[in-house]
Amino acid sequence: MYAELDDGFIPQAPVEHWRSDSGAPWPWDDEFRTGCTLEHAGYWLSWLIAHFGPVTRVVTAAEATAPDKRGRRYDTPDASVATLTFADGPMTRLTCSIVAPHDHRLRVIGDTGVVEVPRAWDNAAPVRVRRRLRIRRRLLESPVPRRHRLRGATHPKVGRWGAASMNFALGPVEMLEAIAGGRSSRLAGDYALHLTEVTLACQTTGIHEMTTSCARMEPMPWAA
Repeated sequence: MYAELDDGFIPQAPVEHWRSDSGAPWPWDDEFRTGCTLEHAGYWLSWLIAHFGPVTRVVTAAEATAPDKRGRRYDTPDASVATLTFADGPMTRLTCSIVAPHDHRLRVIGDTGVVEVPRAWDNAAPVRVRRRLRIRRRLLESPVPRRHRLRGATHPKVGRWGAASMNFALGPVEMLEAIAGGRSSRLAGDYALHLTEVTLACQTTGIHEMTTSCARMEPMPWAA
């Protein structure tokens, strides 16, 4: 499986002029200092751990490939490539960078084809399936994918605002519903701790054996 979170060569972008709809400036100094991996890896890791369960090992290469940004030097990695080994799931490569061309795809490579999601920061991003074909002496994925859709309503969606089209209230709502229903939240406890440990491992070069674990997440009622 390939999971990408590359944002383009952000050090050359006019980040000083970026503003949210509220007028707040983009905190470029904090972003460069914290690093794109800690900032962004969770967007795909949260999906991956929810779907495939706990990660047992992370092997990471992370570098500050463009340390001089806006007249300052940042040693925090601006590019990382992590290979994730799941206890019971596919081997995954997760790439985070602010130097490579924009790419936010997720591709799950299976025995008969590829499942792909084109955008990480979009709650309504389509899920497409490309069947693998053998035509004469060639092997290829179908150039015409089939979209997979859920039947019925899913969850409240929002329009696109800037770079994202995400309903950030979905997590708090799930926690509030869990409290009201007297059950454990899908996002709390072991899951949150494990997600944090895997994210930190993706930030640092080396071989990391995970010390935490969690159960595979129960699907939302509309997704079951």
